[in-house]
Amino acid sequence: MADFIHRHIMDISDFHLALPWAVVCFALMIPLGYLSFRFIEAPFLALRRSYIGPRLEKAYGASPS
Repeated sequence: MADFIHRHIMDISDFHLALPWAVVCFALMIPLGYLSFRFIEAPFLALRRSYIGPRLEKAYGASPS
């Protein structure tokens, strides 16, 4: 994969050239990750059953205020 990128997309033979490209690619991944979470993962997470029920004040010995 790195060889393909080096030959066809950008020169990454030098660290000083590869680092700015890595920062740009990372910055492009942030919105992609957000969109993936928002439209693919979040709907499935909304379907899950809650494992922690409402806090019962009696169980902890505190009175409701």
